[in-house]
Amino acid sequence: MLTFLPDALDIAPEVLQAVSAVPTLRGYGTPPSGIDLGVAALSGTSLGGALLYTLSGGTRTIVGSAAKLEEAGATTWSDVTRTASAYSVGANRWRFAQFGNTSLAINLATVLQQSASGAFADVANAPKAALMEAASGFVMLANTDDASLGISGGPNAAQEHRWWCSQIFNPTGTWAPSVSTQATTGLLVETPGPITALRRLQSEIVAYKAKSIYVARYVGSPVVWQFQCVSTDIGCSSHEAVVAAGTVHYFVGDDDIYAFDGSRPVSIGKGVKEWFFARLNRTYISSIRAIHDRVNSRIYWFYPTTSAALTSCLVYHYDTQRWGAFDLTITDVLESITSAITYDTFADKFGTSIQYDQIPTDISYNSPYWNAATPVLSYISTADKITGLSGTASGASMTTGWYGSEDTSRFVRGCGLAIGQSRRQRPSHRPRRST
Repeated sequence: MLTFLPDALDIAPEVLQAVSAVPTLRGYGTPPSGIDLGVAALSGTSLGGALLYTLSGGTRTIVGSAAKLEEAGATTWSDVTRTASAYSVGANRWRFAQFGNTSLAINLATVLQQSASGAFADVANAPKAALMEAASGFVMLANTDDASLGISGGPNAAQEHRWWCSQIFNPTGTWAPSVSTQATTGLLVETPGPITALRRLQSEIVAYKAKSIYVARYVGSPVVWQFQCVSTDIGCSSHEAVVAAGTVHYFVGDDDIYAFDGSRPVSIGKGVKEWFFARLNRTYISSIRAIHDRVNSRIYWFYPTTSAALTSCLVYHYDTQRWGAFDLTITDVLESITSAITYDTFADKFGTSIQYDQIPTDISYNSPYWNAATPVLSYISTADKITGLSGTASGASMTTGWYGSEDTSRFVRGCGLAIGQSRRQRPSHRPRRST
C-alpha cells in the first residue's frame, strides 16, 4: 500500500513524497475542510477551549480569551466570566477539567475557577497554574504560582517545576497541604526546565518537560502522588501536542514524534520527522495543537511553519501507522457538540431562500454535522468562529517516487481508473483498456 514517507529516497515508487490527503484504513482520503457550525463569533481570540462532560450526562463547550470565559449555545456564546472581576490573562492559555458536575478552568494569571452552571467563580485558597488534569479522585495543577495568595504550607512563589493536588474528591476545598485531606504539593527537579504538559493516562498522570517525562501514581497519604522520571532525554514542549488515545499518549517531541504507554516513549516518526521538523517553526513549537478523531483513529497536529500562525497539519492514523498532511489555517482546536437541525431550524443554518441543490456539497450525508448531540472535531477559525472539521475539501493530491530504472524503458499502451464508493460497493467505474 502506498504510504506518505517524505524522508525516504524519491526512487522508491511505493512511497508518497508529497500529499494533501489523510490516511484511512484502505488508503488515503480527501482532507477535511471547515464547516461553519452556525454559532456567532467569540468576543476575543481563543486561548483554549474544551468540551466538558458532566456527571449527570450533560455537556458544556467552554472557550477562554484574554478577558472572558464563554459557553457555547445553539447559535450564540454566553458570558460565564466570574462576576467578581474581569480576567486579564494576557497571552496565557486556559486549561479545563471536569470533576463530577463541576467545571474547572485555570490560567497562570488567574486562580482556579469553578462553575456548576453559569458564571465561574474563584476557588478559595487555590493557586494559579498553567496546567491542570484530573485523575483518581484528585485535580492536579502544575507550573504554579501562589505568590501573595496566603495558602498555608505553600511556597508563596511562582515555580515552573512545582505541582499541587487538591483534596481527595474535593477540588473546590482549600488547597492548603494536609495529611488528612491529602491535598499536597511538590517539585520535579530531577531534570531541568518547567513542566510543560500534564495529561492523564488511565489512573496515572504524566507530567512532561521539554526533555523529560514523569509518571505520577497515587500511593495514598502521606506521599499521596509518587513521581518517577522515566525519560531524561525525551519530552514535549506543548500541553496541546499530547493526545491520549486509549492507553497510549501520542506527542510531538523536540526532534521526533512518539507513542508513550506509561513505561517508555517509542519513536513513531520514522519517514516523516525530517520533513516535519524542517517545516516546523521551532520558535513556536509550544503552539502546536492536536485533536483526536476517535471514530477514524486519526490524530491531527496543527503546527506553525513560517510564522506563529497554525497553517499546516500532520495527520497520523494509528491503526495502520501511516501519515498524511494538508494545509489549513486555524487559531485553536477543540471538540464541540452540534445542535439538532430540524425542519423548523433548517433556515437558521442555511437561510430561507435555499433550494435543495444549494445545500453545501462539502458536507457529506453521513457527516456528524447533521446529528444532534454528537461530538464534532472543531477548530476556531481566524474569524473567531467555531468551525466543524467535517467538510470535504475540493480535492486531494499525492506524488509518488520515481518509477522505472535507468536500464529499462517501458511503454504504457492503455490504462484505466477504478473508483470505489464505499467498503460494500463495487467500483463504480471499471478499468477499460484503451489503445
